Formats: sequence, structure tokens, C-alpha cells
Amino acid sequence: MNLLRRVRWGYLAVVVPALSDWIDTGHVPHHPRELVTEVAVGLLLGVLVWALYREADRYRALSETDPLTGLPNRRRFEDELAREVRRAGDSPLAVAFADVDAFKEINDTRGHDAGDEVLRGVARALRGALRRGDGAYRVGGDEFAVILPGATAEDAKRALAEALGPGNGGVLQESGVTLSVGIEELRPRESARALLRRADAAMYSVKGSRKEMAAGAKGAPAAARRNP
Repeated sequence: MNLLRRVRWGYLAVVVPALSDWIDTGHVPHHPRELVTEVAVGLLLGVLVWALYREADRYRALSETDPLTGLPNRRRFEDELAREVRRAGDSPLAVAFADVDAFKEINDTRGHDAGDEVLRGVARALRGALRRGDGAYRVGGDEFAVILPGATAEDAKRALAEALGPGNGGVLQESGVTLSVGIEELRPRESARALLRRADAAMYSVKGSRKEMAAGAKGAPAAARRNP
């Protein structure tokens, strides 16, 4: 970006004096070649600045996007969460962390292509069902985050149930995939980092509880598993 600023100021340093020459009748270029040269230089520099800014925008978008799912990545998530916390004021703000259960087992038993499709499926479900203004992100290997401005924790629970339930995320259930989701709401004067830590901890708490339940089910007698 520093390079772009230099080019921008360099462009102004050339174009502004040229315009001043044209405005000041005492310095209007008398020779057509001089006028054409100044206009051409101004246009070329303008095109260069436009191209550089466009390329910078493209690289910035690539650096903030997860290539597998097309969702914004953790860097973008943290930037936007910080901005939403500053903007929230007295309005509610909910954040959710979601983790694919037994994702390593999916990769090991079904293959990495199947694991990739699971991640893309979660991304599609989130992208398609959340409200306008909400944001979904892939923040780690099998971890996703959602920012819901203006939503309470209960609002977020309903939104995620819609996003990942039958009709949207039904394909996840059909393939035996489940998610552990932790949802937290912004507290008064709380920082973005503190909110993020609480949402992350809530997700791991849910995941731990599911692992304990799964372990208990595996260790129970067959009759008990059939007739809980």
C-alpha cells in the first residue's frame, strides 16, 4: 500500500501542475505536441494508478479468503469482529463457533475428498441461510465462526438451527456429520478478544460433552443402548 500511495501522490504531482498550466492563460501549452504529451502522461499515470489499486484489491481479497470454501478466513473474521464490537454500542451482538465432530475420522475413513466436501457443505449451509448482514467464516481446519450483529444468543441459536437443519444442512445429517456449536453474546464493555475466547470455550465445552456421551454409549451394554 505504501507503493500505491507514492504512485498516487506522484500522479497528483504531475497532473495538478499540468492543470494549473491550463488554467493560467499565461502558461497554456502553445504547441499541440506539448498539450498532447501532458494529456497522455496524465492518462497513462491514471491508468497505472487504477490498475495498481485493482491488483491490490484482488490480492487483499485472496489473502482474506479461504480457497476451499470461499468463506472469509480467520484474519477477516477477527478484523470484522473487532469492528462490529466497536459499532455494537447497546445493541446485541452474538458470535458462534462451530467445529465438525470427528473430522479426523472422516478424513481417515472416507478420504480427504469427502472431508473437503463436508467443509464445503457447512460453508454452503451457513452462507445460504444466515440473515443479510451476518457473516460466516472458516477460521481453522474444521472450525467455522459466525458473527450476527443485532442478534441475541437466542436469535443466533435459531439462525444456526435453520442454517444447519433439514433443508439446508440436511446433507450433513444424512452423511452422519454433526457440529459442536458454542454461542456467546457480547457483554457490556467487553472486548472482541474476550468475546472470541468465550465463544471458543463454549464450543469446546459442547464438543467435550459430546465426546463423553459418545464414550458412554460405546461402553454401555448393547441392551441399554437399544433401550435407553
